[in-house]
Amino acid sequence: MQQGPSKRAPTSEYDDFLGWLESTRLDRVADYVQRGRRNVGLSNDVLFEAWKQTMRSIAKDPNPELIAREQDLVAEIEARGLIAPYAEVKDAIEAVISRAVQYVEKLEGTSNNSWFWRFCLS
Repeated sequence: MQQGPSKRAPTSEYDDFLGWLESTRLDRVADYVQRGRRNVGLSNDVLFEAWKQTMRSIAKDPNPELIAREQDLVAEIEARGLIAPYAEVKDAIEAVISRAVQYVEKLEGTSNNSWFWRFCLS
C-alpha cells in the first residue's frame, strides 16, 4: 500500500510560540554549559535562593546584568534537571510581566488591543 505525504495537523501561532520558547531555552542552557557553568558549585538551596533574589531584583530594576544573572541561574537549575520555584516569586514575575506589557503598549501606542493581549487572551 502506497502512502501519500504525511498529514500533519496545522499548528497554531501559540504552538509555534511555545516551540520557539523551548528552543530558546535549550539554546540558553547549552550556551551556559559551554561557558563553564559558573554556578555549578552552589548547593541547590543556595542556587534557588540566589535565583529568587535575582527575580525580585529584576522586578524592581530590570537591568541587563540582572537579567543575564537570572538566565545563568535558571540555566544551572535546568542543567541539574530541576525546576525553578516560580510560585515562590509570583509577585515578582507579575511585576515583570506588567512592566513588559506597559513597555510594549508604549512602543505600539495602543491600549488593551495590543498584540500581547490578543496573544494572551486567544
